[in-house]
Amino acid sequence: MQPFETSRRGQPSGSSPTAEPSVPDLMSNILGHASKLMRTELRLARGEVTSKVKEAGIGLGLLAGSVVLGLASVVMLLVTIMAVLAALGVPVWLAAFLALLLGLAGTAGLAWAGFQRLKADEMLPERTLRQLQRDRQMVKEEVQ
Repeated sequence: MQPFETSRRGQPSGSSPTAEPSVPDLMSNILGHASKLMRTELRLARGEVTSKVKEAGIGLGLLAGSVVLGLASVVMLLVTIMAVLAALGVPVWLAAFLALLLGLAGTAGLAWAGFQRLKADEMLPERTLRQLQRDRQMVKEEVQ
């Protein structure tokens, strides 16, 4: 909808002697543009939130992986303790202990990566918030 296209009677707005749109025409144009702006802002917010939710899903997947590796590491710790007690000095326990350390390192790495993706401030729709602030400022300037 172009501003000031036609009056409510279907005649061009510029055909009046003053060539200025009537108040109803102005209100109609304002409401039309505001409606279009809100629909556009909602589409932007929906797209940005969808992207953030996907990132959260990846973070949760990494955390699930860290839980699985953590459980395996606990099992390896128990196997290591059993091997140490059973063999006292037999090098078999060393292999189990090194596997435990590797499992713990993997668990820590996955947990760190998962938590990095789940930061609360990363979940805000920042582009949409910036756009809404610009729109608010523009409306303030237009009203003044």
